[in-house]
Amino acid sequence: EPNVSPDARFTMYSSEFDTIKDFTLEAYIFLTPLDSSQWTERPILFKGEFNQETTSTGQIDENNGLPFTREFLLSVTSRGTLRFTMGGSLDYGFDLEAGAGTSGYLVPQGRWVHVAVTVNYASSIATLYMDGAELVTQYWQLSTPGPYRVNFNGASVQFPRVLGGRIQAGWYRAFNTPVNRPSRFNGRIDEVRVWNRTLSQYEITTLHHTALDGNEASLLAYFPLNEGTGSTSSSPWPLS
Repeated sequence: EPNVSPDARFTMYSSEFDTIKDFTLEAYIFLTPLDSSQWTERPILFKGEFNQETTSTGQIDENNGLPFTREFLLSVTSRGTLRFTMGGSLDYGFDLEAGAGTSGYLVPQGRWVHVAVTVNYASSIATLYMDGAELVTQYWQLSTPGPYRVNFNGASVQFPRVLGGRIQAGWYRAFNTPVNRPSRFNGRIDEVRVWNRTLSQYEITTLHHTALDGNEASLLAYFPLNEGTGSTSSSPWPLS
């Protein structure tokens, strides 16, 4: 069970999150207006380093959110656009932003919006979707091979793999920000889904209007978040 709080954030755990290559992330989001005291970036789904406390030497872990500690982040930017980044040394392997500076690509406020991103291991391509429409597609941007193909600094994990079996929904701590002030999703999140394959645009368009059974092939995690009230939510698909 993930821990759910009123500001739309929870944590999903599964050992299978550390072995995915092809994947699809989906969620419904509802953006609420921000005031000057709130963070303007709104993280939707994040996998990477998660230290929210000081280290044993009393130092704040300031790596969280940097490219080489970020396996992936799907977010709404301070500009109001949808963005997906995937780690890669000091530069991102994927950095997709839908229509930066173009008002027609802004994520609408005040209504539910379906967002999705797919990563294809074989072709090294990532694609962003909003309400079933393809927004932007990008090839792996680095000179090194595509995602999950090479080791980083001799490590035993395939780069940019960040082990830990956790995906955060609704929050992460950006680089060099106070430990007690992580970026949070101001708004609501619903129907969170993680697949270990690349869904087609047809599948995304067809399935995002439909509640799932939870036993669909290749579905790793499904949180409909329909409990109504409370501090926990359960998934009909058992996470390992």
